[in-house]
Amino acid sequence: MQKIDQAEIRTIDITSTIIPSEEPFGPDQISTRVINESLIYPLKKYQSAIDDSTYLMVTLKSHLGTHVECPNHLLPNGKDITEFPVETWFGRMVFFKFDLPPQTPITRSHLIEMDQGRLKGKDIVLLHSTATKKDEVPQLTPEVGHYFLEKKVKMVGFDTSIGFALPAKGNTHDILLENNVPLLEWVINLDKLQQDVSYLISLPGLKVKGMDASPVWAVVLEGMEVR
Repeated sequence: MQKIDQAEIRTIDITSTIIPSEEPFGPDQISTRVINESLIYPLKKYQSAIDDSTYLMVTLKSHLGTHVECPNHLLPNGKDITEFPVETWFGRMVFFKFDLPPQTPITRSHLIEMDQGRLKGKDIVLLHSTATKKDEVPQLTPEVGHYFLEKKVKMVGFDTSIGFALPAKGNTHDILLENNVPLLEWVINLDKLQQDVSYLISLPGLKVKGMDASPVWAVVLEGMEVR
């Protein structure tokens, strides 16, 4: 059995913090919150009927902040979050960081050049680029999705420095979901990662039948060899 020295483990939190609204917001604000994956209504506190404790009622969007996304988000009969084995959400992670001219399409050739045999099957992938402005973001081409399927990747994550929704039909986002590869979206702090192969944990916070997505608390563990 391999031993892990916790003192050598470096933990990188790649989860965004969501601030609940303090007061109700109007319909004109809802669309913005949906787009920004930040739709969470004011928390309501209730007194317990059996003791002196209190509890909170939360109303939120399933795609809230850093979240995992499942096929039934796209397909009426697609798998929901409870239909994936728990090991889908954690494991060996391969990190791809792209340093490309603005709006460069990311192709299969880019991945082959950067992969160098790191993808071994049943890996999680995280994608990041050095783009800092929305109009500079490189876009994943559909062949990227097919490459990940060939490599039997079990989940793909990315931050806002990567575009994934072009073209409108047949894009990488849809290709992966249609083939039962969940997505990890709206992660942060990928610029702080130092290893190209490490360990990722992103357990869904809500194991609810029928849910198409769930907020997660995702962390990357560095400082150990992950085979």
